[in-house]
Amino acid sequence: MRKKTLLILILIAGLYLLTSWCRPFSNPDEGRYVEIPRELLETGDWILPRLNGVYFFEKPVLFYWLEAIVLSIGGLHFGVARLLNGVLALLGCYMVYRTALKLYGPGGPAEQPGQGKGFARATGWAAGLGLASMTLYFALSQIITLDMLVCTTLTATLCCFIIGIFEKTISGRFFWAMLAYAAMGLSVLSKGLIGFALPAGIFFLWFLVANQWYRLRPLYLWNGLVVLAIVALPWHLIAAIKHPDFLSFYFLHEQILRYLTPIHDRTQPIYFCTGVFLLGLFPSLLFVPHALVAFMRPGLKQVRKHHAVRLFFLCWIFFIIAFYTFSKSQLITYVLPAYPAAALFMAPFFAKLWREKKTSGLHALMSLVCLIGVAVIPLVLHLRWDKTAPEALPIFAALMAFLILAAGFFWYRRKSLSGRQALLHPLVFAGLLFLFFNPLAKTVQAPSSQKIARYIKEHQSPGSQVFVFRHYIQDLPVYLEKCVGVVDNRNHELVFGLNVEDHSDRAFSTEAFIPHWLKTPHCFLVLQSTDLEILQTQYPQARFVSVYHDGPFVVVGGSGGGSGKGQGERAPLGSPIDSEL
Repeated sequence: MRKKTLLILILIAGLYLLTSWCRPFSNPDEGRYVEIPRELLETGDWILPRLNGVYFFEKPVLFYWLEAIVLSIGGLHFGVARLLNGVLALLGCYMVYRTALKLYGPGGPAEQPGQGKGFARATGWAAGLGLASMTLYFALSQIITLDMLVCTTLTATLCCFIIGIFEKTISGRFFWAMLAYAAMGLSVLSKGLIGFALPAGIFFLWFLVANQWYRLRPLYLWNGLVVLAIVALPWHLIAAIKHPDFLSFYFLHEQILRYLTPIHDRTQPIYFCTGVFLLGLFPSLLFVPHALVAFMRPGLKQVRKHHAVRLFFLCWIFFIIAFYTFSKSQLITYVLPAYPAAALFMAPFFAKLWREKKTSGLHALMSLVCLIGVAVIPLVLHLRWDKTAPEALPIFAALMAFLILAAGFFWYRRKSLSGRQALLHPLVFAGLLFLFFNPLAKTVQAPSSQKIARYIKEHQSPGSQVFVFRHYIQDLPVYLEKCVGVVDNRNHELVFGLNVEDHSDRAFSTEAFIPHWLKTPHCFLVLQSTDLEILQTQYPQARFVSVYHDGPFVVVGGSGGGSGKGQGERAPLGSPIDSEL
């Protein structure tokens, strides 16, 4: 049994960690969230984050600290940079596994009568594997953003709280409560006020719906607030002392106004968060209707009385989705913290289904889902044909072949299946499907500037300057391993930092840049080809000449022009992408 367990753990860890090296950083998120930790290591300033050399106060600092530590140990590589999120995702799976054992096990508040220790272990595995197999959870473990850290710290907060509330001993309740407040402090350091607001709102909703108000007393509120302050306050206070504009921009502009107003132009339809959450549940989505019907069958009164813990997980899901549904800023990643609750809610249903001797209908549904996927892929390619790289076609073809084979397999096995098969087959299907994620993402994500940066690094001289025109390319400083200048900046993320410090030596309007360009040797300008045509027309005296191009990006050398090549001579396309920067 231990060998089988070890093999399963190795397969899951391999699935989450071993394919992330095969694609360059995606723009804008991965470029941004690697560059900030890189600059942290370069400047040694662990308090005030910088993006491309200017202050970046939009997010707290915990992710940058952790990512900087990882990069300092493993170097600036794709797989190393993505390692943190993969490990955090696996940690989240482990936490829901342990939480399920604690809550559904012998003596736990959600113990299933007559099921015993074996059922508790099955519930734990169901929770961990269920979370690991959820499509959006896996996808966001492969992309460098702050959201997986937020999800993990919020999961720790809420799991520790619910365990502590039902703990029988005073010392046990105190321990779990303090652990929860410490995790809440880390949540605040991960994403700001939501680290406190989401757990508080979830528990208020649960107290209200489940009529559990008497459980407020063992929460050790005053002791907990001290622990929360010890963890979360020092960085905020030091940052506020070091920069007078920090608090107003960080709290008012980036958290309160971001939620209440459409300042970032990220409003979505009211069904957006619900739709994203449901689609991201796949393949567990197939079991949701049965699990909800089985849960609510006794009636709300009995559910409140005997299934308060599972009702808590539903409140957890509902509050997160509702919270962001009414936000004026919505992204796909925001619903991520709801998935651990979904795994914990579904776990007892999965554990019971595992013991069923016969099921029906599920594999026929899986077959239909696969066929829908086969039909959707050509449609997507037709709609995005002009944006689809030729190297993506073999991967899409392999994905279609896989879905066709899977559809045939599920249809062939549609009758007389045991519950074990009904769970294992979709689980294996999800794992195989995940293998396509990184190779496919490589071909469909926003263009990388890696080849551009390689060309510049090969042809630059000591003291060479690199500028970007209008559109700040997030991953370019990462590959260059230095900040770039900006001309006619139109990136809102740099506006605050450019305004609160003097960056006149590397931030120009177009008119001011022309004299600088004419008198500065060894200078590169990176821009899009359409912008190059505009500059060549408006400023012919500047002699903007393309010396290298890759995809939508063009490198321009001119005047003293440190291109390393004659003016007007186009460099050949770069060498194939490798896994190192």
